[in-house]
Amino acid sequence: MRLKVLTVDDSKAVRMIVRKAFRNFDLDIMEASNGVEGLAVASKEGPDIILLDVTMPVMDGVEMLTKLKSDALLKPIPVVMLTAEAGKENVMKIAKIGIRDYIVKPFKEEVLIDKVSRIIDLKPLSAEGTRKKSLKDECNFLVVEDKPAIIKQISDGLTTVYPNWKVHGVATTGEAIDYCAKQIPDLIIISLSLPDEGSGTLFKLLRSQVKTKFTPIFGLSVKTAITEQQNAQQLGFSTIVTKPVDIEDIETKAAKAMNLDTSERYFAFEEDYLCVKLPKAISQNGMNE
Repeated sequence: MRLKVLTVDDSKAVRMIVRKAFRNFDLDIMEASNGVEGLAVASKEGPDIILLDVTMPVMDGVEMLTKLKSDALLKPIPVVMLTAEAGKENVMKIAKIGIRDYIVKPFKEEVLIDKVSRIIDLKPLSAEGTRKKSLKDECNFLVVEDKPAIIKQISDGLTTVYPNWKVHGVATTGEAIDYCAKQIPDLIIISLSLPDEGSGTLFKLLRSQVKTKFTPIFGLSVKTAITEQQNAQQLGFSTIVTKPVDIEDIETKAAKAMNLDTSERYFAFEEDYLCVKLPKAISQNGMNE
């Protein structure tokens, strides 16, 4: 999976500078304009590093940093503080809470790249092996569902369209943990109706493991179980797919969650022309894509 950088700053200009600085690297850049938004994005996305401004409205950088370091799941994320020259001494005091480095504003892109590269492994977009996965590449799915017929329906539906997509089904939380210990899935689908609130327990266990901390996890729910779906979203599930199973919905959301290149579905070069091909019948998901 691509590395994720979260920049939390109330200045849109600074966020644009950060995005521009990393434009040539194989990264996903996420943004937040204050500490409240920053915590929400950090909890949901699990960034590999956070660039955190000190002075912000709603919740400033100090309060956000304090909350980050008090959360067992978020505490390991390295933080680089951004501060104006006048706040330099204050940052030195903040350092005791737990930061990896700091940068004084205004700063040059080269300084930002240098500081971040010391903490995470920056890979240029042109580097060998960073090609974006496509729909034709191999992808491994884990489906946790105690009804074999549902697993078969998902497996048959996905692998018929994409033969290189592999679907492994298990019925219990224990089997899921054992499977993930041996192989890291590209995506996990968990039935929200597992007995004894097993879906929530399994989700928390997966998020506490280094190997699956950032793996996309979908909740599978009956379409009418609104409360169940809302609880899963609040817990942090990547998205919800519903029963009766809609294979196109799962495939579209999976491609987005795994950051797959889907352009070949609609675009192709023919001689000297770039052609756009749309099916006669196209869903709303397809139009959005």
